[in-house]
Amino acid sequence: MLAHTLNCGKQIRAVRRWETLVLLIVYIFLIALSWRRWLSPIADSGRELDLPRRILGGELLYRDIHYLYPPFAPYFKALLFRFFGADLAVLQWSGVIATLLVVLLIQAIARRLLGRREAMLAAVAVIVFCLFRPNGSMISPYAYAALYGVVFSLGAVVATLRFVETGRRTDILVAGLLTGLALITKQEFALAAMFAAALALLKVWPRNPFRHAALDGAAFLMPLLMIAVPVYAWFFYQVGWTTMVEDCHIFFTHLPEPMVIYNRRRTGLDRPLLSLLQMAGGGVVLALIATILLSIANPQLWRRKIIWAVLGGGMVAILVIRTIVGTEWDGSPLRFMPILLILVLIRSRGRDLLLLSIAGYSLAILARVALRVPSGGAFGSYFLPGSLVILVWLLLDQFPTWAEHRGLISRQSHLRRLVFGLLVTTLLVTSVINLVRYRKIYSFWVETPHGGFYAPAATGPVLAEAIDFIRRSSPPGAPLVVLPEGSELPFLTDRHYPLRHQILIPGLMSASDEMEAIATIDRLKVPYIMVVNRPMREFGFTAFGEDYYQRLGQMIEERYRLSRVCGADGDQLARIGDRRFFIRIYERRAELSVP
Repeated sequence: MLAHTLNCGKQIRAVRRWETLVLLIVYIFLIALSWRRWLSPIADSGRELDLPRRILGGELLYRDIHYLYPPFAPYFKALLFRFFGADLAVLQWSGVIATLLVVLLIQAIARRLLGRREAMLAAVAVIVFCLFRPNGSMISPYAYAALYGVVFSLGAVVATLRFVETGRRTDILVAGLLTGLALITKQEFALAAMFAAALALLKVWPRNPFRHAALDGAAFLMPLLMIAVPVYAWFFYQVGWTTMVEDCHIFFTHLPEPMVIYNRRRTGLDRPLLSLLQMAGGGVVLALIATILLSIANPQLWRRKIIWAVLGGGMVAILVIRTIVGTEWDGSPLRFMPILLILVLIRSRGRDLLLLSIAGYSLAILARVALRVPSGGAFGSYFLPGSLVILVWLLLDQFPTWAEHRGLISRQSHLRRLVFGLLVTTLLVTSVINLVRYRKIYSFWVETPHGGFYAPAATGPVLAEAIDFIRRSSPPGAPLVVLPEGSELPFLTDRHYPLRHQILIPGLMSASDEMEAIATIDRLKVPYIMVVNRPMREFGFTAFGEDYYQRLGQMIEERYRLSRVCGADGDQLARIGDRRFFIRIYERRAELSVP
């Protein structure tokens, strides 16, 4: 009997090793084919690269460098630079490790709801739809704070699920510890982890004595507070409440109007009726997919008028929605996920604590994109992993069970195989499309002193020309200003970016901030200022120096001369907002450069 038990244990471990091996093969395959094609230049990347190097040089976050997120990510990256050198590859390897942790944590979460093969499929879905997207890879993310935040929050969810299964207080303590780390990394991920833990604790407490319930709650809160309170208190003491809260908006308060506009667009609240229409469209797409799968599993259904009515009505609804909404909706069924998650929470009614916690986390994190859930990309990938697990569970587990109970099919197994095949095909096709786009879009190699990368064909030659100009025209360590963003150029060329604001989002700088930036440029006699064709339309403005921050733009026109235009065929009349990417290089006038 003992020998049989040990043999079964070995077989289970072998299966688990096989599943993990498949995941690793898929992950490594996609890493290899997208190698060094992860950086999206200009947009946000400069802050992520240059900020930790400035911290390493002695500058203080928030006071000397404006930053919108909690402090963990910049200081962790500065630590990596201290040990491994200030190089692009260092951060991207940290992204590789972090995304691999995301995959393993999602597999652990999915195993609570699904079988081994199905859980592996859910993890592969996260790899394909979240980790490797040509319009925004998580390996070189728009914000490492988001990447590290999702790792901590998913780790907290796994620990919460283990607490639900075992009742061990150590597990809920680990959940609190990881939630505390998420709280000093990116707050929305901590709030989602808190929501998942709160649901689990509230449902577990009635079956425990009050004393045990209080100890469980304290075990979660104590490590969370012991991490978050000292960190925030130290920065408040060093920097001040006004700088942290009103200037850096660390708690999403006192936001300038352009950032309010941006967040409304992200959540879908800018045009809520159109967002709700897109959400309904996602539900229609899911209904059509389910109807077709049912009819294939049971060909007798094709004879029913209701099937044709659903298919016809669904197609008409999609055409109407697409006509009204336009190209803003890509037809993704993921837009319907908030409704599905609410239905899952209502139906579970606390009977399945594991499902309750997973669905609760997934719904809470989608609050950031409440009415306009994306299909991945630079911003959306961080909010989707939990939802993808729930979606795979609904399609592979709940949908066949419901269909059999309703008498629509005679056997669940046939429908499950169809759904599984559809998901596998979708993942394969999406992977091929993504990889082709990676190789096609990111095709221009850019070599720099601090790491090489493949850049998009539209921007790569311009960046290479600008980098070559910097290296020939100024010595290492010289001040270099790139506006409105693009401080990866100083980082990659070993120059110094001197301004407090690394991204000049409209409305983020006050009038005094703008004057301070002008004074810094004058005091350092910055030899070159680069202005990048980076329109800020998502914030309600287009051209730097014309539509916003006119004083800074006027100063450049008065005290600098246009020396060169990289890209746009050197056209000096090219305007910010044109389709052609270019970088204007302004040289300080000779009479102003003399000490």
